[in-house]
Amino acid sequence: VSVWKSFKSVAGCRPMWVLLIKNFFGVGKGVSSQIESDFWINCYGKLSYSTIAGLFTGLPSYFVLPFAPKLSRKFGVRNLCCGSYAFCGLSYILMYLVGFQPFGKSRKILNIIWITFGLTVCGSLNSIQRYSSTAMTGDLYDYVEWKTGIRNEGMINAAMGYVSLITNQVANLISGALITKLGIRTTYINGNFSSFKELYHELNKDARKDFTDFLLSEVEPIYWREILKMTI
Repeated sequence: VSVWKSFKSVAGCRPMWVLLIKNFFGVGKGVSSQIESDFWINCYGKLSYSTIAGLFTGLPSYFVLPFAPKLSRKFGVRNLCCGSYAFCGLSYILMYLVGFQPFGKSRKILNIIWITFGLTVCGSLNSIQRYSSTAMTGDLYDYVEWKTGIRNEGMINAAMGYVSLITNQVANLISGALITKLGIRTTYINGNFSSFKELYHELNKDARKDFTDFLLSEVEPIYWREILKMTI
């Protein structure tokens, strides 16, 4: 089969374009993952709160995933995929409308409980999303073969990989623009090491040793002086 015929068989596959568009709109999650640390530092003052929240936010996925095959048989993989992403999107919108300090600035504990609960709800169907996306990708291979007579996983995976690359770059662009526009204090951007001091003092004795080992072994030497001045 020629390269051009393989390309045409994939380019004319509408289900694949649906998956590609879905993957592209995953840019929102890419942005959130990149500025997550900055959110905890700027909004709650400590990065360690993200660790506390992380202990809870991933739990629902482990309990929901066993029900995925039964749900897919009942509602269909496509509807399950669309429903899980819609639920996630609406949950994040609701969290945005409520805000990260619904109980006021003075009640930090209640605010942290709220944000942890909200993030747990938002991520409760993450495993369903991964399950349904993987299942739809498998169905896509079969659809292309049925439609064209060509089994073309390579071209499809290449297209998805390229869209993922574009998505990551767009996420980087949006993250940088948001950080600049909102004046977010970051862990490191354009030579700003000021928040290293706060992060370092949150660490216990052993963790500080690990931090120093990591600094000397992994970080470019040109940054050592400023980071050490801000920490040790």
